[in-house]
Amino acid sequence: MSPLRHATEPGAGTTPAADVPTGAPTGPSEPWAVRTVTDLLPAIVENAAGHDRDGTAPVPALDLLWSAGLGALTVPVAAGGRGAPLSEVAGAVRLLGSADPSVALIMAMHWLHLETVNAPGGPWSPDMIELLNRTSLGSAPALVNVIAAEPELGSGSLGRAATTAVAVARGDERYWELTGRKTYCTGSTALGFFLVSATVPESDGTPTAGVTLLVPADAPGVTIEHTWDHLGLRASASHDVVLDRVLVPVRLATEPSPLRGRRANAGRSGGWLVALLLSVYTGVAEAATSWLADYLHQRVPSGLGTPLAQLPTFQRAVGEIDSQLYAATRLLDALVDEVERAGPDWAGDRVGMLKSQATAHLIEAVSTGATLIGNAALSRRMPYERHLRDVLCSRIHAPHDDIVFAGAGRSRLGL
Repeated sequence: MSPLRHATEPGAGTTPAADVPTGAPTGPSEPWAVRTVTDLLPAIVENAAGHDRDGTAPVPALDLLWSAGLGALTVPVAAGGRGAPLSEVAGAVRLLGSADPSVALIMAMHWLHLETVNAPGGPWSPDMIELLNRTSLGSAPALVNVIAAEPELGSGSLGRAATTAVAVARGDERYWELTGRKTYCTGSTALGFFLVSATVPESDGTPTAGVTLLVPADAPGVTIEHTWDHLGLRASASHDVVLDRVLVPVRLATEPSPLRGRRANAGRSGGWLVALLLSVYTGVAEAATSWLADYLHQRVPSGLGTPLAQLPTFQRAVGEIDSQLYAATRLLDALVDEVERAGPDWAGDRVGMLKSQATAHLIEAVSTGATLIGNAALSRRMPYERHLRDVLCSRIHAPHDDIVFAGAGRSRLGL
């Protein structure tokens, strides 16, 4: 699937005319989410550069997607949603990634976690599932994301959270009292709910169990500190969330379970996670490559008298870029197909290897384009530098390469 071409971004000048690729087929044969997102892309891309410059959350774009009914894309049909398969969700995310990857990432995480909490056999309480499904079907945006990373811990996949959940009672109601700080909370100011990981300490303070709690973003004791000032995905609002003795009813929490150590994301939810992350950054690379092609057709150096696209050296370089992009998209398509065909016991313990290889291809494709373009690729007046900054963020998501490669090495060595 190729992303669409959009109108010129404000401030980008008129040459080249667009920074989002061409030719996405739309019509009855395309899934509903893809057709719906396609119709909304021009409005989303119009403000993408401004949100990137200001570091502000893309709330208008998120509201637009929600008003189109996309909030309930992965709510099961039985609960009133669309119950979309991974292929449809990944297609929508890929298109959004070509327009504004911050929007794509925030929506991808919402769709992922709705799918995860509704999957059979999960740890989620009936009240957690019902609340998330009901609010996702509502008219008011109620996006959700997991917040697990912490300033001292780093990624939530790296071990035990310092955030604590202490059992308390208020009258006849039982609560968890939640205290801690989460960092890199994607979407923070635009979310309606946080899924918060915490440890349950014993009376002596020793943490022995873990719990995940569904916390309304406007709950008393929740504050957001605007700490996100990043190289890429600057509009993702990945700020810190501070939890100061936040009371969460026990019915909106999982049952405490034994703590786990360092781990790579695995299973069906891990497959969805990697596929949607790759979809975000595939969209970024496709947008960059489309802009590059336009630039090479329109750039006519005075000493040559012909567009750069006519030169064999540039044609070969673009072919190399296209081969990198093709390899990444083939890996993504293969992963989506594998996850959709997988049974409930599918381990998915090698999806991290696909992520590592595909992100390397995407980064190489956009980096090679920057070398080919020269100074214009790094000019703030041109959109290419934003695509370059954004695609570099593909490496920092879990599952991380060190965990993935260490696990693969032990497996290969029979350890």
